[in-house]
Amino acid sequence: MTINKPLLASIHFINSNCLKFLLLLGVFFTVACSDWTKEKPLSTIKIEFWYEQQVLGCGQNLNRETINWGIEQFAFFISDINLTQQGEKQPLVLQTNDWQRAGIALIRFDNSQCGPDRLMSSESGDNDTAALGFQNLQFAEPIQWADESQLNFTLGLPFTLNHLNPLTQPSPLNIPSMFWSWRGGHKFLRLDMINEKQAWTFHLGSTGCTSASAMRSPQIECTNPNNVQISLARQQQGEYLIVHLDKLLLGIELDTKSSCLMQPGKKSCQLLMTNLAENGVFEWR
Repeated sequence: MTINKPLLASIHFINSNCLKFLLLLGVFFTVACSDWTKEKPLSTIKIEFWYEQQVLGCGQNLNRETINWGIEQFAFFISDINLTQQGEKQPLVLQTNDWQRAGIALIRFDNSQCGPDRLMSSESGDNDTAALGFQNLQFAEPIQWADESQLNFTLGLPFTLNHLNPLTQPSPLNIPSMFWSWRGGHKFLRLDMINEKQAWTFHLGSTGCTSASAMRSPQIECTNPNNVQISLARQQQGEYLIVHLDKLLLGIELDTKSSCLMQPGKKSCQLLMTNLAENGVFEWR
């Protein structure tokens, strides 16, 4: 049987165009699916405080060995906040507000600040999703995470900022409850807890600082800066920085005797520092 040339040409034209159509359709769905699954840039990392795998709410007590402990204040400074993506490190530029500026932030869990009048309205305007202003890292511009991202920061403050006059510093470096003295500098972390009979305290800061008096700043770095370097691989969408209070307190028998004000050689201080550095107190997910 003989098929004429015009018919063969028509069949070839149809097949060729069908193939092109299918290829274009495949490209369209590939791009579309890529856009659908691509994570949206984030302008905020929310801070959550957890105890034994549960989020701590305002006014919630901790139960340790049948004793209820209330948190009077839990606050800490972080600095040198940066992101490692595809082997390159980039600084994360923060918005300037009462709780953060120029690469430093003060994170707080404070029951006295839990009233509804203290809540900041969320973008949605829904009070149920409103966030405390000191429990967010707010970026100057939205950040797009890579598939493999690592969040890095220092728990503490650099020497150049730690010993300045707090009376002349902008917030959050001017908060009296987070300052020891010009010589000692700031409390990098402050955790005050109380029960019906006693109190427990952990104040982390630099030690071995020398100056002419407590009201003078050191000219050389302190013997024990006591900054803690934290690096966290992203576990999920990167929307939350979780602070595991139970992991910080692991192995600590809470009583007045085990309180830590960074006394040299005190076992509870050594254990708390080890927990901060090695026990997964911070998690990024």
